[in-house]
Amino acid sequence: MMLHCKYNIIFILSYLLPLLSVAQSGIHPGGKTVTARFSIPSGYQRIDTTPAPFAFFLQHLPLLPSKTPVKFYDGVPNTSCRPAAVIDMEIGDKNLQQNVQTAIRLWAEYLFEQQRFSAISFHINNGEIIPYEQWAQGMKLVINRKTYWTKTPSNPRQYQTFRRYLNFIFTNSDFQTLLQDIELSTATDISPGDILISGNDTEPYVAMVLDVAVHQDTGEVIVLLVSGGNPAQSVQVLQNTGKNTPPQAWLPVKDGVLTVDKMVFPLTSRYRFRL
Repeated sequence: MMLHCKYNIIFILSYLLPLLSVAQSGIHPGGKTVTARFSIPSGYQRIDTTPAPFAFFLQHLPLLPSKTPVKFYDGVPNTSCRPAAVIDMEIGDKNLQQNVQTAIRLWAEYLFEQQRFSAISFHINNGEIIPYEQWAQGMKLVINRKTYWTKTPSNPRQYQTFRRYLNFIFTNSDFQTLLQDIELSTATDISPGDILISGNDTEPYVAMVLDVAVHQDTGEVIVLLVSGGNPAQSVQVLQNTGKNTPPQAWLPVKDGVLTVDKMVFPLTSRYRFRL
């Protein structure tokens, strides 16, 4: 009887210990949204997003089940990528929604959800601004890269119309067009929705601040970052997997920079989409 109890205890511990480890890491595999999946470390407090609806939208993005792999647009898993989580958002089957375009997608999805159709507007490579409502009425791009109007309007409230518009924008956008749609943040503190850039104009990597927490005593700031990749792949919550630190999703701001593996994001240049 004692031997049987001993094995029962071992079995229970083998089941509970991984769960305790997960709980201590602050990642809850069953959580279906950002706030449910990633708890705040002890001593920190998540910033209030009540007056900032885009921040609330980002904090409540839906997540795919824990351990879901990042996949390229063609469905092939990206085995070299170790995300903290994968956002539940399709990216299509073409190499369009790359790293830069992921920031555009998140902002556009928020505006579409809010039915702020007139605010959905992005630059394309020929320098023109393409408003979503006008595009839905028939604006198209021709070979000489000028715009014109057709007589085949679509309903801007239909999500399929919205996705076709985004694919059009993604096809004709890059880092330089993104710079025309964003501006330096005037806020004192970092907040969800801020756009951070690592690298240079030749090889930029764009990430968006997904969530922010502040230590109640020291004032230390930690953040979650979300991004895509090149070529196009799943939208993911970034995780620091460097050799000198254990894997972690919450990233500390140190000396005015955020570091994720080999990428350094200076906070002196934080951007927001223009309203």
